Amino acid sequence: MIRFNVGAILLLLCVITAGCDKKEEALIATKEPEAVYGDFTLPQGEHDYDNNIVDFYKKYNTLILYKFEDKDIFWDVQRSINQCKYNPVTNKTTSGYLYTRADETYISQQLSLLHEKFFRYFSDDFLKQHLPRKIFLMDKYLLVSAGTGTPDKQTSVKYAATAGIDYLGVTGGGKEILTMTAAEKYTYKGEIVNFFLQRLISNGTIVPPAAFTDLTNYSLSMPTWEITYGNGIIDWNRRQPLTDWAAYVELLVKNTDAKLNATGGFLNPAIDNKGTIRKKCNVVINHFKTRFNIDLQAIGNEL
Repeated sequence: MIRFNVGAILLLLCVITAGCDKKEEALIATKEPEAVYGDFTLPQGEHDYDNNIVDFYKKYNTLILYKFEDKDIFWDVQRSINQCKYNPVTNKTTSGYLYTRADETYISQQLSLLHEKFFRYFSDDFLKQHLPRKIFLMDKYLLVSAGTGTPDKQTSVKYAATAGIDYLGVTGGGKEILTMTAAEKYTYKGEIVNFFLQRLISNGTIVPPAAFTDLTNYSLSMPTWEITYGNGIIDWNRRQPLTDWAAYVELLVKNTDAKLNATGGFLNPAIDNKGTIRKKCNVVINHFKTRFNIDLQAIGNEL
């Protein structure tokens, strides 16, 4: 790919608009790669997988990036993202989120995992319309507690993914990918798919139909779990229409039918005491199939 010398173009415009008599300068083509989006340029390296990343961009208009900066992750106009920081003078770590970029040695395996456990569940048309502008490849993404010592010495919670206004951050770009078990890949799949869909719910792309919200009385007093579950609420902290919808989507992509129907599962009669949860699950499943050609049930069931 080539790009034109921007300086030459600006100089040419200056000459024209100023009415100068100087001879126009010729446009100069360089061998540098084209900046396809903002500050980022593809390819970012010379690995075999860089060609696949470029092809992915050409097909879906989404940049898969493994070279990026803190500001790309932690700057977001929609919310404040607290970044974990370490002060070597005081030997203190502040609480917040911490990431490590993907190790370039394992990116080929990470891309294969993303295709296996994420992209293939969605049609090309859906991905073209709804993938974010950027996908950042990470090794780890952690929520770290404050304490004395370096961040790796603190208590932390591991996340498979994160999302911002125009990006997804996905983990799995480290040596641990070589020894991931089937159970770990199942959890990874649920987290990645859920983050992707939750982002579309939060930006208004995927909204609950009346057939879903009509099954629950959101103004009902729910002092007990029996009443709460009978009213079709599965998460006490998400008992408004949109958050309730999001909770059901998460439930379906992270659980198999067998688990949902087993003892302790949300579709077991001991919890789904009025059958409302099952009805709402069916509405969600059917809506995604007919509206988006996405089978949430199949995603959750595939081990």
